[in-house]
Amino acid sequence: ACSDTQSSLKVLALPQRGTADHAGLVSGVTHATAASTRQQDSLRRTHTETAMRALLLLLAAGSAAGWQRSNNAAGMPQQQHARSSRRLAPRRALKDTFEARMMSLPGKDELRRALSADGFVSAKAVDVTRAVREICQLQDCLPLAATALGRAVASTTLVADGLEAEETFQVRFAGDGPLRGVFSVSNGALESRAYVGNPRVDLSPQGVAAGVGRGELQVVRLKNLPGETQATTYSSVVEIKTGEIAEDINHYVATSEQREGALSAGVSLDENGAVDACAGWRVELLPGAPQDVADHLIENIKKAATTSSTSLLKEGNTCEAILRVLLDGMDADYAFDVRRPQFKCTCDISRVYRTLALLPRHEVDEILDSNEKIEAKCEFCARTYSLGPEEIRAKLDAGVATD
Repeated sequence: ACSDTQSSLKVLALPQRGTADHAGLVSGVTHATAASTRQQDSLRRTHTETAMRALLLLLAAGSAAGWQRSNNAAGMPQQQHARSSRRLAPRRALKDTFEARMMSLPGKDELRRALSADGFVSAKAVDVTRAVREICQLQDCLPLAATALGRAVASTTLVADGLEAEETFQVRFAGDGPLRGVFSVSNGALESRAYVGNPRVDLSPQGVAAGVGRGELQVVRLKNLPGETQATTYSSVVEIKTGEIAEDINHYVATSEQREGALSAGVSLDENGAVDACAGWRVELLPGAPQDVADHLIENIKKAATTSSTSLLKEGNTCEAILRVLLDGMDADYAFDVRRPQFKCTCDISRVYRTLALLPRHEVDEILDSNEKIEAKCEFCARTYSLGPEEIRAKLDAGVATD
Protein backbone atom coordinates (compact mmCIF):
# COMPACT_ATOMS: atom_id res chain seq x y z
CA ALA A 1 0.00 0.00 0.00
CA CYS A 2 2.89 2.33 0.79
CA SER A 3 4.40 1.72 -2.64
CA ASP A 4 1.10 2.46 -4.38
CA THR A 5 0.71 5.76 -2.52
CA GLN A 6 4.21 6.88 -3.45
CA SER A 7 3.53 6.10 -7.15
CA SER A 8 0.35 8.23 -7.10
CA LEU A 9 2.18 11.12 -5.52
CA LYS A 10 4.86 10.99 -8.19
CA VAL A 11 2.23 11.22 -10.95
CA LEU A 12 0.51 14.17 -9.27
CA ALA A 13 3.84 16.01 -9.08
CA LEU A 14 4.32 16.05 -12.87
CA PRO A 15 4.54 19.60 -14.34
CA GLN A 16 1.48 21.11 -16.07
CA ARG A 17 1.22 20.90 -19.85
CA GLY A 18 -1.25 22.28 -22.37
CA THR A 19 -4.93 22.50 -21.41
CA ALA A 20 -6.01 19.35 -23.27
CA ASP A 21 -2.98 17.39 -22.14
CA HIS A 22 -3.42 18.61 -18.60
CA ALA A 23 -7.11 17.66 -18.59
CA GLY A 24 -6.24 14.20 -19.85
CA LEU A 25 -3.50 13.89 -17.25
CA VAL A 26 -5.84 14.97 -14.43
CA SER A 27 -8.46 12.49 -15.64
CA GLY A 28 -5.90 9.71 -15.80
CA VAL A 29 -4.57 10.59 -12.38
CA THR A 30 -8.11 10.61 -10.96
CA HIS A 31 -8.78 7.10 -12.28
CA ALA A 32 -5.33 5.88 -11.25
CA THR A 33 -5.73 7.35 -7.76
CA ALA A 34 -9.21 5.82 -7.38
CA ALA A 35 -7.90 2.42 -8.49
CA SER A 36 -4.94 2.77 -6.16
CA THR A 37 -7.26 3.68 -3.27
CA ARG A 38 -9.43 0.61 -3.95
CA GLN A 39 -6.30 -1.56 -4.06
CA GLN A 40 -5.04 -0.04 -0.80
CA ASP A 41 -8.41 -0.65 0.88
CA SER A 42 -8.38 -4.24 -0.35
CA LEU A 43 -4.82 -4.75 0.92
CA ARG A 44 -5.69 -3.18 4.27
CA ARG A 45 -8.69 -5.50 4.64
CA THR A 46 -6.56 -8.52 3.72
CA HIS A 47 -3.77 -7.51 6.11
CA THR A 48 -6.27 -6.79 8.88
CA GLU A 49 -8.01 -10.13 8.41
CA THR A 50 -4.67 -11.95 8.38
CA ALA A 51 -3.45 -10.11 11.46
CA MET A 52 -6.71 -10.76 13.31
CA ARG A 53 -6.61 -14.41 12.31
CA ALA A 54 -3.04 -14.76 13.51
CA LEU A 55 -3.91 -13.00 16.76
CA LEU A 56 -6.89 -15.30 17.36
CA LEU A 57 -4.69 -18.34 16.76
CA LEU A 58 -2.11 -17.02 19.22
CA LEU A 59 -4.80 -16.31 21.81
CA ALA A 60 -6.36 -19.73 21.29
CA ALA A 61 -3.01 -21.44 21.71
CA GLY A 62 -2.31 -19.38 24.81
CA SER A 63 -5.70 -20.35 26.19
CA ALA A 64 -4.95 -24.03 25.65
CA ALA A 65 -1.53 -23.69 27.28
CA GLY A 66 -3.07 -21.68 30.09
CA TRP A 67 -5.51 -24.46 30.87
CA GLN A 68 -2.66 -26.93 31.08
CA ARG A 69 -0.71 -24.58 33.35
CA SER A 70 -3.61 -24.20 35.75
CA ASN A 71 -4.01 -27.96 35.98
CA ASN A 72 -0.49 -29.28 35.89
CA ALA A 73 1.87 -27.27 33.70
CA ALA A 74 3.84 -25.92 36.60
CA GLY A 75 5.24 -29.39 36.80
CA MET A 76 3.34 -30.39 39.94
CA PRO A 77 1.25 -33.53 40.45
CA GLN A 78 -2.49 -32.89 40.43
CA GLN A 79 -2.77 -33.05 44.21
CA GLN A 80 -0.16 -30.26 44.48
CA HIS A 81 -1.78 -27.56 42.38
CA ALA A 82 0.42 -24.75 41.03
CA ARG A 83 -1.92 -22.17 42.48
CA SER A 84 -1.95 -23.74 45.92
CA SER A 85 -1.11 -21.24 48.64
CA ARG A 86 0.29 -23.84 51.02
CA ARG A 87 4.03 -24.27 51.22
CA LEU A 88 5.22 -27.35 49.37
CA ALA A 89 7.65 -29.61 51.13
CA PRO A 90 10.99 -29.96 49.30
CA ARG A 91 11.06 -33.13 47.24
CA ARG A 92 13.96 -35.14 46.02
CA ALA A 93 14.59 -35.46 42.29
CA LEU A 94 13.97 -38.75 40.55
CA LYS A 95 17.67 -39.46 40.47
CA ASP A 96 17.90 -39.44 44.29
CA THR A 97 16.72 -43.04 44.70
CA PHE A 98 18.03 -46.21 43.11
CA GLU A 99 14.54 -47.58 42.52
CA ALA A 100 13.48 -44.41 40.70
CA ARG A 101 16.61 -44.46 38.56
CA MET A 102 15.73 -47.93 37.37
CA MET A 103 12.19 -46.97 36.42
CA SER A 104 11.38 -46.82 32.71
CA LEU A 105 8.27 -46.21 30.68
CA PRO A 106 6.76 -48.64 28.17
CA GLY A 107 6.26 -47.68 24.54
CA LYS A 108 8.19 -45.32 22.30
CA ASP A 109 8.25 -41.60 21.68
CA GLU A 110 6.55 -40.53 18.47
CA LEU A 111 5.56 -37.69 16.19
CA ARG A 112 2.43 -37.99 14.06
CA ARG A 113 1.07 -35.69 11.36
CA ALA A 114 -2.30 -35.06 9.75
CA LEU A 115 -3.80 -32.91 6.99
CA SER A 116 -7.35 -31.64 6.60
CA ALA A 117 -9.31 -32.91 3.59
CA ASP A 118 -9.29 -29.48 1.92
CA GLY A 119 -5.50 -29.21 2.36
CA PHE A 120 -5.69 -25.93 4.26
CA VAL A 121 -4.74 -27.14 7.77
CA SER A 122 -1.75 -29.23 8.76
CA ALA A 123 -1.24 -30.56 12.26
CA LYS A 124 1.37 -32.53 14.12
CA ALA A 125 1.55 -33.91 17.64
CA VAL A 126 4.53 -35.24 19.55
CA ASP A 127 5.15 -37.52 22.52
CA VAL A 128 8.68 -37.00 23.91
CA THR A 129 8.02 -38.42 27.35
CA ARG A 130 10.91 -40.89 27.37
CA ALA A 131 13.45 -38.48 25.90
CA VAL A 132 12.58 -35.77 28.42
CA ARG A 133 12.49 -38.23 31.29
CA GLU A 134 15.99 -39.42 30.39
CA ILE A 135 17.34 -35.87 30.16
CA CYS A 136 15.80 -34.97 33.51
CA GLN A 137 17.31 -38.06 35.14
CA LEU A 138 20.75 -37.23 33.77
CA GLN A 139 20.55 -33.62 34.91
CA ASP A 140 18.89 -34.36 38.25
CA CYS A 141 16.01 -31.97 37.56
CA LEU A 142 13.50 -30.90 40.16
CA PRO A 143 9.88 -30.40 38.95
CA LEU A 144 10.17 -26.80 37.78
CA ALA A 145 13.28 -27.47 35.70
CA ALA A 146 11.76 -30.69 34.32
CA THR A 147 8.65 -28.83 33.19
CA ALA A 148 10.58 -26.04 31.48
CA LEU A 149 12.94 -28.49 29.84
CA GLY A 150 10.08 -30.72 28.63
CA ARG A 151 8.17 -27.84 27.09
CA ALA A 152 11.30 -26.68 25.28
CA VAL A 153 12.11 -30.13 23.86
CA ALA A 154 8.53 -30.73 22.69
CA SER A 155 8.41 -27.31 21.02
CA THR A 156 11.74 -27.50 19.19
CA THR A 157 10.94 -31.03 18.03
CA LEU A 158 7.68 -29.85 16.48
CA VAL A 159 9.34 -26.93 14.70
CA ALA A 160 12.28 -29.05 13.51
CA ASP A 161 10.02 -31.64 11.88
CA GLY A 162 10.26 -31.07 8.12
CA LEU A 163 13.87 -29.87 8.15
CA GLU A 164 16.67 -31.83 6.53
CA ALA A 165 18.37 -34.29 8.87
CA GLU A 166 21.36 -32.06 9.65
CA GLU A 167 19.41 -28.78 9.80
CA THR A 168 18.55 -27.55 13.28
CA PHE A 169 16.18 -25.32 15.22
CA GLN A 170 17.64 -24.02 18.48
CA VAL A 171 16.25 -21.83 21.27
CA ARG A 172 17.86 -20.32 24.33
CA PHE A 173 15.78 -18.52 26.94
CA ALA A 174 18.33 -16.13 28.43
CA GLY A 175 16.17 -14.87 31.29
CA ASP A 176 17.01 -13.41 34.68
CA GLY A 177 15.02 -16.06 36.56
CA PRO A 178 16.50 -18.66 38.93
CA LEU A 179 16.53 -21.37 36.25
CA ARG A 180 19.47 -19.43 34.78
CA GLY A 181 18.50 -20.17 31.20
CA VAL A 182 16.74 -22.89 29.22
CA PHE A 183 18.29 -24.34 26.07
CA SER A 184 16.97 -26.85 23.53
CA VAL A 185 18.00 -27.82 20.01
CA SER A 186 16.43 -30.35 17.63
CA ASN A 187 17.43 -31.40 14.14
CA GLY A 188 15.47 -32.68 11.15
CA ALA A 189 16.11 -36.26 12.26
CA LEU A 190 14.19 -35.35 15.47
CA GLU A 191 17.26 -35.78 17.65
CA SER A 192 17.15 -33.37 20.57
CA ARG A 193 19.26 -32.28 23.48
CA ALA A 194 18.54 -29.69 26.14
CA TYR A 195 19.56 -28.36 29.52
CA VAL A 196 18.63 -25.81 32.17
CA GLY A 197 21.22 -23.69 33.93
CA ASN A 198 19.99 -24.57 37.42
CA PRO A 199 18.09 -27.89 37.45
CA ARG A 200 17.76 -27.90 41.25
CA VAL A 201 15.77 -24.71 41.68
CA ASP A 202 12.52 -25.27 43.59
CA LEU A 203 9.94 -22.64 42.70
CA SER A 204 7.21 -24.92 41.41
CA PRO A 205 4.26 -23.05 42.96
CA GLN A 206 5.28 -19.91 41.05
CA GLY A 207 5.41 -21.63 37.67
CA VAL A 208 7.77 -21.76 34.73
CA ALA A 209 7.46 -18.07 33.85
CA ALA A 210 8.89 -17.09 37.25
CA GLY A 211 11.72 -19.57 36.76
CA VAL A 212 12.60 -18.22 33.30
CA GLY A 213 12.22 -14.54 34.15
CA ARG A 214 12.62 -11.59 31.81
CA GLY A 215 15.20 -11.37 29.08
CA GLU A 216 15.84 -12.57 25.54
CA LEU A 217 14.74 -15.52 23.45
CA GLN A 218 17.67 -16.35 21.19
CA VAL A 219 16.75 -18.43 18.14
CA VAL A 220 19.32 -20.03 15.84
CA ARG A 221 18.51 -21.93 12.66
CA LEU A 222 21.02 -24.00 10.73
CA LYS A 223 19.91 -24.38 7.10
CA ASN A 224 21.33 -25.92 3.95
CA LEU A 225 21.11 -23.56 0.99
CA PRO A 226 21.18 -24.73 -2.64
CA GLY A 227 24.70 -24.69 -4.05
CA GLU A 228 26.33 -24.23 -0.63
CA THR A 229 28.67 -26.87 0.79
CA GLN A 230 28.29 -25.69 4.39
CA ALA A 231 25.13 -24.98 6.33
CA THR A 232 24.20 -21.33 6.88
CA THR A 233 23.39 -19.99 10.34
CA TYR A 234 20.48 -17.59 10.87
CA SER A 235 20.14 -15.94 14.28
CA SER A 236 17.32 -13.92 15.81
CA VAL A 237 16.89 -12.28 19.20
CA VAL A 238 13.47 -11.28 20.52
CA GLU A 239 12.10 -10.31 23.89
CA ILE A 240 10.70 -13.03 26.11
CA LYS A 241 6.97 -12.32 26.11
CA THR A 242 5.57 -14.72 28.72
CA GLY A 243 8.35 -17.06 29.83
CA GLU A 244 6.04 -20.04 29.35
CA ILE A 245 8.36 -21.53 26.68
CA ALA A 246 5.86 -22.82 24.10
CA GLU A 247 3.94 -19.54 23.94
CA ASP A 248 7.13 -17.58 23.30
CA ILE A 249 8.27 -19.96 20.56
CA ASN A 250 4.80 -19.81 19.02
CA HIS A 251 4.90 -16.01 19.06
CA TYR A 252 8.35 -16.00 17.44
CA VAL A 253 7.28 -18.34 14.62
CA ALA A 254 4.08 -16.37 14.00
CA THR A 255 5.70 -12.93 13.93
CA SER A 256 9.23 -13.54 12.68
CA GLU A 257 8.45 -16.17 10.08
CA GLN A 258 4.94 -14.97 9.16
CA ARG A 259 3.36 -18.38 9.64
CA GLU A 260 -0.22 -18.62 10.83
CA GLY A 261 -0.57 -21.32 13.43
CA ALA A 262 -0.52 -22.34 17.06
CA LEU A 263 1.80 -24.38 19.24
CA SER A 264 1.36 -25.85 22.71
CA ALA A 265 3.36 -28.13 25.02
CA GLY A 266 2.76 -29.64 28.43
CA VAL A 267 4.47 -31.85 31.00
CA SER A 268 3.00 -34.13 33.67
CA LEU A 269 4.88 -35.48 36.68
CA ASP A 270 4.14 -38.48 38.87
CA GLU A 271 4.14 -38.62 42.68
CA ASN A 272 7.94 -38.99 42.69
CA GLY A 273 8.44 -35.85 40.62
CA ALA A 274 9.39 -37.87 37.55
CA VAL A 275 8.13 -37.04 34.05
CA ASP A 276 5.34 -39.45 33.18
CA ALA A 277 4.05 -37.59 30.12
CA CYS A 278 5.36 -34.84 27.85
CA ALA A 279 3.35 -33.88 24.80
CA GLY A 280 2.98 -31.04 22.35
CA TRP A 281 1.07 -30.11 19.22
CA ARG A 282 1.27 -27.63 16.41
CA VAL A 283 -1.30 -26.58 13.81
CA GLU A 284 -0.73 -24.35 10.80
CA LEU A 285 -3.00 -22.62 8.32
CA LEU A 286 -1.58 -23.18 4.86
CA PRO A 287 -1.58 -20.49 2.13
CA GLY A 288 -5.00 -19.74 0.69
CA ALA A 289 -6.96 -20.93 3.71
CA PRO A 290 -10.37 -19.17 3.75
CA GLN A 291 -11.74 -17.47 6.84
CA ASP A 292 -14.31 -20.16 7.61
CA VAL A 293 -11.52 -22.76 7.84
CA ALA A 294 -9.58 -20.49 10.19
CA ASP A 295 -12.68 -20.00 12.34
CA HIS A 296 -13.25 -23.75 12.51
CA LEU A 297 -9.64 -24.34 13.54
CA ILE A 298 -9.80 -21.67 16.24
CA GLU A 299 -12.91 -23.30 17.70
CA ASN A 300 -11.15 -26.66 17.74
CA ILE A 301 -8.15 -25.15 19.53
CA LYS A 302 -10.52 -23.73 22.13
CA LYS A 303 -11.98 -27.20 22.60
CA ALA A 304 -8.46 -28.57 22.96
CA ALA A 305 -8.13 -26.27 25.99
CA THR A 306 -10.49 -28.64 27.83
CA THR A 307 -8.51 -31.77 26.89
CA SER A 308 -5.05 -32.27 28.34
CA SER A 309 -2.65 -33.79 25.82
CA THR A 310 -0.64 -35.42 28.59
CA SER A 311 -3.80 -36.98 30.02
CA LEU A 312 -4.61 -38.49 26.63
CA LEU A 313 -1.18 -40.10 26.53
CA LYS A 314 -1.45 -41.44 30.08
CA GLU A 315 -4.77 -43.03 29.15
CA GLY A 316 -2.90 -45.14 26.62
CA ASN A 317 -3.63 -43.11 23.48
CA THR A 318 -1.18 -42.28 20.73
CA CYS A 319 -0.60 -38.80 19.34
CA GLU A 320 -3.38 -39.45 16.84
CA ALA A 321 -5.90 -38.82 19.62
CA ILE A 322 -4.47 -35.32 20.05
CA LEU A 323 -4.67 -34.69 16.30
CA ARG A 324 -8.30 -35.80 16.16
CA VAL A 325 -9.22 -33.17 18.74
CA LEU A 326 -7.46 -30.44 16.75
CA LEU A 327 -8.87 -31.46 13.35
CA ASP A 328 -12.35 -32.45 14.47
CA GLY A 329 -14.87 -32.01 11.66
CA MET A 330 -12.21 -31.55 8.97
CA ASP A 331 -12.27 -35.09 7.54
CA ALA A 332 -8.52 -35.22 8.04
CA ASP A 333 -6.04 -37.75 6.69
CA TYR A 334 -4.00 -39.36 9.47
CA ALA A 335 -2.20 -41.94 7.31
CA PHE A 336 1.29 -40.45 7.56
CA ASP A 337 4.49 -42.17 8.63
CA VAL A 338 5.15 -42.18 12.36
CA ARG A 339 8.48 -40.59 13.28
CA ARG A 340 10.59 -41.43 16.34
CA PRO A 341 12.09 -38.46 18.22
CA GLN A 342 14.89 -39.20 20.66
CA PHE A 343 17.44 -37.66 22.97
CA LYS A 344 20.93 -37.70 21.49
CA CYS A 345 24.00 -36.03 22.94
CA THR A 346 26.83 -35.20 20.57
CA CYS A 347 29.59 -34.80 23.15
CA ASP A 348 32.88 -36.71 22.82
CA ILE A 349 36.46 -36.44 23.97
CA SER A 350 37.56 -34.66 20.80
CA ARG A 351 35.43 -31.65 21.76
CA VAL A 352 37.41 -31.30 24.98
CA TYR A 353 40.66 -31.34 23.07
CA ARG A 354 39.38 -28.82 20.53
CA THR A 355 38.38 -26.50 23.35
CA LEU A 356 41.84 -26.76 24.92
CA ALA A 357 43.45 -26.19 21.54
CA LEU A 358 41.75 -22.79 21.32
CA LEU A 359 43.69 -21.59 24.38
CA PRO A 360 47.26 -20.27 24.14
CA ARG A 361 49.64 -23.16 24.80
CA HIS A 362 51.34 -21.43 27.74
CA GLU A 363 47.95 -21.09 29.47
CA VAL A 364 47.23 -24.77 28.94
CA ASP A 365 50.63 -25.67 30.40
CA GLU A 366 49.97 -23.48 33.45
CA ILE A 367 46.63 -25.24 34.00
CA LEU A 368 48.23 -28.65 33.64
CA ASP A 369 51.09 -27.76 36.01
CA SER A 370 48.68 -26.70 38.74
CA ASN A 371 46.21 -29.59 38.38
CA GLU A 372 46.65 -33.35 38.55
CA LYS A 373 43.86 -33.75 36.04
CA ILE A 374 41.32 -31.74 34.10
CA GLU A 375 37.64 -32.58 34.21
CA ALA A 376 35.02 -31.43 31.75
CA LYS A 377 31.30 -32.11 32.24
CA CYS A 378 28.75 -32.17 29.44
CA GLU A 379 25.73 -29.96 30.19
CA PHE A 380 23.40 -32.23 28.23
CA CYS A 381 24.18 -35.79 29.38
CA ALA A 382 26.20 -35.00 32.54
CA ARG A 383 29.06 -37.19 31.36
CA THR A 384 32.41 -36.22 32.89
CA TYR A 385 35.65 -36.44 30.96
CA SER A 386 38.74 -36.75 33.16
CA LEU A 387 42.11 -36.22 31.49
CA GLY A 388 45.64 -36.32 32.84
CA PRO A 389 48.34 -33.74 31.98
CA GLU A 390 50.54 -36.11 30.01
CA GLU A 391 47.61 -37.39 27.98
CA ILE A 392 46.52 -33.86 27.12
CA ARG A 393 50.03 -32.77 26.15
CA ALA A 394 50.48 -35.82 23.94
CA LYS A 395 47.19 -35.22 22.14
CA LEU A 396 47.84 -31.52 21.64
CA ASP A 397 51.37 -32.17 20.38
CA ALA A 398 50.00 -34.71 17.91
CA GLY A 399 47.42 -32.22 16.69
CA VAL A 400 44.50 -34.54 17.47
CA ALA A 401 42.40 -31.69 18.82
CA THR A 402 42.25 -29.96 15.47
CA ASP A 403 41.38 -33.03 13.40
